[in-house]
Amino acid sequence: MPHRCTRCGTIFEDGDSVILSGCPNCGWNKFLYVKNESEGLENQERLALEEQKLDLESSLDEVVRNIDEALASEQESVKQEPEPERETDDERVESVRILGPGSYELNLDSLLERKELVMAIREEGSYALHLPSVFSQQKENKKKN
Repeated sequence: MPHRCTRCGTIFEDGDSVILSGCPNCGWNKFLYVKNESEGLENQERLALEEQKLDLESSLDEVVRNIDEALASEQESVKQEPEPERETDDERVESVRILGPGSYELNLDSLLERKELVMAIREEGSYALHLPSVFSQQKENKKKN
């Protein structure tokens, strides 16, 4: 950084050996560091960027608040709608019911009505596929293409 004589105000470049023996104009030996004008411009640019950043953050905060308000109003409207009656455990049909350790009851009608692929794992690590579910998925894929 350049140096400025505190008495006469003469500016000397950074690393100038003249300042070691004192100011050649007035003989004074006290100097101050002086910021370059380019550094001043960099500081101004940095301040402008910080202001833009703060503006952006405030606008983002506003957007988040708007989204939160929209979600809150949507949740209130959902809460106001009557909830459909839920089936009790006695009325609900289960696909698989566990009777005990290693003992299951399967409801084949509900399992076969599903769109998922029906698979089973056998004892030796092989899988058994329900062929009608495989073929029905292939037909659906061909219809889409």
